[in-house]
Amino acid sequence: YSCFHCDRMENFHSILAGEKQVVLVPPGQRDVLNSTRFASQKQWLLVPMPGPNKPGEYMSSTLFTSKQSECTSDQSAVHPFRSPEENRKVSKGQWPDRVDFPVRFGTLRKGDTLYIPAYHWHWVATSTPPSLGLEDDGALALSVNFWWWPIHNDKAMERWSYQNECESFQNARIPVSKPLPERAAHALSFYQLTMKQRQEAAVPKPWPTGSSKEDRHPKPAEQRDGYTSKVEVDTSIKFELVD
Repeated sequence: YSCFHCDRMENFHSILAGEKQVVLVPPGQRDVLNSTRFASQKQWLLVPMPGPNKPGEYMSSTLFTSKQSECTSDQSAVHPFRSPEENRKVSKGQWPDRVDFPVRFGTLRKGDTLYIPAYHWHWVATSTPPSLGLEDDGALALSVNFWWWPIHNDKAMERWSYQNECESFQNARIPVSKPLPERAAHALSFYQLTMKQRQEAAVPKPWPTGSSKEDRHPKPAEQRDGYTSKVEVDTSIKFELVD
């Protein structure tokens, strides 16, 4: 599973195979998650392991400790399906006793898409197709994200961003050498980055057509095969709203 975390961008999360349990916590609430990005980072990785006859004979898991002391996003050790006693230990007694706002639970299955708004905390547990009795869907759970920079609610999002920043410093699990940004400086940085991202997003980008080098950087038509050709491609994206 992926622990509680939040992202600065909007996201459509679509399931291609497998199943996911999702828990959403709205932003701007009291600090019940005890989240921080300043902590030692450990991850379970799938790696080839040596067998009795030759190396790399089978795949196994190993615990990897990163040298990086600051994560790219704030994270929480709260597990919404563990006992209240366990969650009280990792949340300084906040979860679940001081959760006085809606927490949303849901299940995503193949073909489902979930909109995860920017700054909404989310926890996700993944089940592979074989564990669900769906062997024909393959061995792995698959999903795809479509991210975009927020285009509304700037004032609220800047406030949520600074709240997360303050709580991240307050809840740090390792020494932090840099100071907490001042309120005005954080706001200036937030709006400058937001403007930059929107300006970059407004520049049209070519739609990818393949994976080869020539597909990524095609030659002009008159340079291909010694003759000029004209190809018309419909690059419009069509949407259907379903109630």
